[in-house]
Amino acid sequence: MMGEESNKRDPRLFLLEGMPKNSVCAEIGVYRGDFSAKIVKIVEPRVLHLIDPWKFRTEKTYENAWYGGALGVSQANMDSIFDSVRERFKNQTRSGVISIHRAPSADVCSGFPDDYFDWIYIDGNHMYEFVKKDLESFYPKIKKDGYITGDDYHGDDHEAWWHGDIKKAVDEFVSPGVCEKVLMRNNQFILRKSADEPHAAPIGAFIRLRFFLLYVLRSRRGTRKRDSTPSGIDRAVKDTTRAA
Repeated sequence: MMGEESNKRDPRLFLLEGMPKNSVCAEIGVYRGDFSAKIVKIVEPRVLHLIDPWKFRTEKTYENAWYGGALGVSQANMDSIFDSVRERFKNQTRSGVISIHRAPSADVCSGFPDDYFDWIYIDGNHMYEFVKKDLESFYPKIKKDGYITGDDYHGDDHEAWWHGDIKKAVDEFVSPGVCEKVLMRNNQFILRKSADEPHAAPIGAFIRLRFFLLYVLRSRRGTRKRDSTPSGIDRAVKDTTRAA
C-alpha cells in the first residue's frame, strides 16, 4: 500500500514502533519513498537499504499496479519517480544512512552477507512467485530473532489485483516452522526468524501476541516511552517472562 498518507492515518505505523532503532533494515518496494521517510523518522536506522527496480510493467497482470497501466504511465514516469527518490533522500544517502538499489530484489539480495539485516519490509511485486522468492532469498540474510515484515497480507476475497498471493506465499513460508508469526494486523505481517531452538510452542506465541498488543495500546496512549534497543516487541516478551 503506497500513497500520500498522514502519520495519523497510516495503519502501518504500529509495525515501525516495534522495530529496533539503530538497526540495519531494508524496504523492498519503495515507489515514491513515503514509507521510507517514515522508517527514517520513527526507527532511526543505522542503515536503510531501499530496493526497487522502478520498472514499468506492460503486462495486463499489472494494469492496476503502481508500476503498470494508467498508474505507472510509462518507463519515463518510473524514471522520474526514481529521480525524485534520489533527490528526496540525497542527504541520508551522502551520510550513509540510506543506500538505494535500483534493481529487482532477487538480484540485489545476493550482494548482502548472511545474518546482516535486523529486519526487512516486503512490499515489492505482489505476485505469488515474487513474494515467495523474496521470503526465501532474504531469509538467510536476516539475523537470528530478526523480523521479516510486509504489507497487503489479506485473503483472495479482498478486491486487489494480486488476489491474495501475498497471504498464500507468507502462510506457506511459515508452515514449516522456520519463522514464528508474531502478529498479522492491519493487513501487515510480522514474522520472527527462529533462533537455534525449534519453532516456539503455541502458548509462547500466544503470550508474545498478547503482550505485543498491550505494547501497541500503551504506545498509542502515550503512556510508555518508545524504546527499541531492544525493540518494543522484545521488551514485551521479556516482561512476560519475568511475570510468568
